[in-house]
Amino acid sequence: MHETLREMLLEYPLVHCQPFPVSSFFAPFLALVLYANVFITLALYAISLRFHEIYLLFFSFGLTIDMIVNTAIVYVVQGEVPIAGCNGMYDMPSGIAQHTGFFVMSVLLYSYEYRTPHIHAIHHALLAAWAVIVPFSLAFFNFNSPAQLIVAYLVGSLGAFAYNVAIVFPIIVPKFPIILQWHIIKWCGYEDNMCCDAFRYTDDDNDDYSSTSSAVVGYAYIPASIKRKK
Repeated sequence: MHETLREMLLEYPLVHCQPFPVSSFFAPFLALVLYANVFITLALYAISLRFHEIYLLFFSFGLTIDMIVNTAIVYVVQGEVPIAGCNGMYDMPSGIAQHTGFFVMSVLLYSYEYRTPHIHAIHHALLAAWAVIVPFSLAFFNFNSPAQLIVAYLVGSLGAFAYNVAIVFPIIVPKFPIILQWHIIKWCGYEDNMCCDAFRYTDDDNDDYSSTSSAVVGYAYIPASIKRKK
């Protein structure tokens, strides 16, 4: 089964779009990282609609903005990739690595801002693994140079910090009650279950919390409702 899937990937031009060591069993699977930014962004839009979670919608907006910013930077800088192939000729900073940096930093910032006992070490371990797999894969296939990866992670992380700390948490989240009244938002059935006041707590708060439902999406735990016990 695995060998058959592996052979299918090797024959797929969007995966095997430039020479790489096919002798490695995991090579075709690692090559899929080329499309991780598009897949994660579209998946998060779908998840936000499926779980009717307004915060995930704005998380998706942030990832989209990050991809647009990367495209603009690459156009201006025009830093050549080691081997012109899957990523074209220019990719400085790496778009996929920048997207990963934005995604990872955003999840960490959310888990810190809304510290919940339902985010466990395993979730952070999976997040860390993803943060390592992406640059390893890009370097392994010579999709990007080390400098392009480092700069990408810095730009993505700083972009996520600015977007969340300067815009989402202090400005957008407090306006969720107003945004949720917009016709298109109401029609989609969006709610605020991830940033409501009952979900936020600190280490000094001794009250108990309970979760009525939850879902694990990607590497971040996404609770559907958290409320304070009386």
